[in-house]
Amino acid sequence: MWKLSEQDDTIDSRDISERIEQLEDDNDRDDVDQRVELDTLVTFREDFNSFSWKNGILFIKDSFFEEYARNFAEESHRLDCSIGWPFHWIDWKAAANELQSFYYPVKLDGVDYWYRRRK
Repeated sequence: MWKLSEQDDTIDSRDISERIEQLEDDNDRDDVDQRVELDTLVTFREDFNSFSWKNGILFIKDSFFEEYARNFAEESHRLDCSIGWPFHWIDWKAAANELQSFYYPVKLDGVDYWYRRRK
């Protein structure tokens, strides 16, 4: 059973929906932590009432975004950044900042994330 964790570098909206269903189906209504988690996730989902939510919105933790940008560059351009030159000369922080201009900030349970709207 997936549970929202500060250790999650990325979160998929479909996992959030699944967790909401688990919490709603749980019989332990007296568990304050579960009620708070459920309320937090439901409120967050309501802010994204869109078709994209069901297809998956990826939320990237702010502290992970630079690594995400590097992984994104490797995957989308079929690069092997581990080979050294010229990749060790790339300013990945600047690259991540540039990529972030296409993303929107959002806060979930006190943690900053970034997501990209789909058309």
